[in-house]
Amino acid sequence: MDRLLTAVQVSKMLSVRVSEVLRWNKGGNGPVPIVIPGIGLRWSQSEIELWIH
Repeated sequence: MDRLLTAVQVSKMLSVRVSEVLRWNKGGNGPVPIVIPGIGLRWSQSEIELWIH
């Protein structure tokens, strides 16, 4: 099973600020997050790794 990451975890993985990760999401850039009702946005670790490479 793929690990789901928070915006904080994604920002650390990519060495950017959390606000940048959220801006990418709002602008339709970067990896597409999964919306989990009652929890919030999560990003697939494998999708982040693919996006990096």
